[in-house]
Amino acid sequence: MARRRAGRCPDGLRVAPSALPPLLPAVLLLLPPLWLRGAAAGAGPVYNLTLAVAEGLPAGTLVRPDTGEIRTARRLDRERRARYSFAAATLRGDVVRVEIAVADANDHPPRFPRGRLRLDVSELSPPGSAFRLPPAKDPDAGRFGTQGYALLEAGGAPGEPPLFAPPRRGRLRVAVRVLDENDNAPAFGRADISRRQSDPGGFFAVEERSGPEVSAALVSVAVLDVNDNAPTVCLLFLTESGGPRISEGARPGAYVARVSVSDADEASGGAGVALALRGGDGAFSLRPAAAGVFFLCVATPLDRERRELYALRLVARDGGTPPLSAERALLLRVVDVNDEAPVFARTLYRAAVSEAAAPGTTVLRVSASDGDEPGSPNAEVRYALQGEPGVLALLHIDARSGAVSTRWSLDRERLAALELRVVARDGGRPQRSSWCRLSIRVQDANDNEPRFQRRVYRGRLPEHAAPGRCPLQKSGLEESGRNERLCA
Repeated sequence: MARRRAGRCPDGLRVAPSALPPLLPAVLLLLPPLWLRGAAAGAGPVYNLTLAVAEGLPAGTLVRPDTGEIRTARRLDRERRARYSFAAATLRGDVVRVEIAVADANDHPPRFPRGRLRLDVSELSPPGSAFRLPPAKDPDAGRFGTQGYALLEAGGAPGEPPLFAPPRRGRLRVAVRVLDENDNAPAFGRADISRRQSDPGGFFAVEERSGPEVSAALVSVAVLDVNDNAPTVCLLFLTESGGPRISEGARPGAYVARVSVSDADEASGGAGVALALRGGDGAFSLRPAAAGVFFLCVATPLDRERRELYALRLVARDGGTPPLSAERALLLRVVDVNDEAPVFARTLYRAAVSEAAAPGTTVLRVSASDGDEPGSPNAEVRYALQGEPGVLALLHIDARSGAVSTRWSLDRERLAALELRVVARDGGRPQRSSWCRLSIRVQDANDNEPRFQRRVYRGRLPEHAAPGRCPLQKSGLEESGRNERLCA
């Protein structure tokens, strides 16, 4: 709390350093234009310090209620927070806004981004050449910030007195390497002079004709090439997988690989090297593209079911004497596509089953094969039945094995023969299929007793009828074959 004092208060009031704890910077209290009036001590209005909405009084701040002095109870850091704001309110509701600005102190030395730096300087650099170094940064402001730079000799001291007390310094060790330049002409380290002892005065003269005659000639040496390097063959596959695999659906002319040949003996880089293709039975060919560059292409339609692997050899031969050659072996695999449909062993399957057979009885087993790559989805065959709904309800086929079995009990008297189709489909894309006919005859079982259509039959027979004459004829029997015969 603070009490009003008699008299007039200026807009800004600076707290004396003696009123602050040791090692703390002075604080500035900025008051708005306001006249503070009061009577004797203790008679002025009582102010309560309250925090502002956006900012508040720093934690640990002490306020003397008798004098209104604000003291800091901990060390402030201007680099973290430079200004504080709060309000003083009377019991009657008068509000005075107080702003505290934290004055800067020289408590941070300037720092370079790196402690050691290497600087390359040419020995031909003229005096006054400038070399830019990364600047030092000082979080302090004003005269406490970075003021300038000075070079310190190794083990020496700065030539100027410090700007502030206590001085704050930052050091950067710079390693300067002087780069060599071609600025010195060749010189003879020794000169031999011969003279006779009888020469007068001991003088000697060097004349143009005093030494031996010397002549110089420029000789160009050319190293002649000999054919001592064999050609080299480089292969880059252009297939979808990036390896030695080509789809059997590839059309003639499709690229398989890019082949480049080179010879270290020739400056043309392989222009004089001939490349030949061996093997493949004409299924592949070489197409020249540029000097030393060829394309391996498909020449004829491929069929994996007929041939899956092709052993090819690329033979490169140079034009030297004697000629040298190099060979590159290539094993090319033809990748399967779903171009084969399943094929049944027979187009018509016949079978017979008793009408007394229990449900689930296996009638027969159909089989179809696919010429595509074994184990792949293209060769995986699944079976299904097609026919009239009434017939399909009586039979079942296993999709994997092709076994046909009964679902329910059969009745020959209602349906004596079952005619339907078996469809085989593979798992490739696009899916391929084929079908065959299936004919199943239902065999009769003695499961019905004879029945007459009427209980009493009447007929007439003349008394002189010949032997063997039939007066009545049976009808309406349920069985067939031997089960139909009646015994009298």
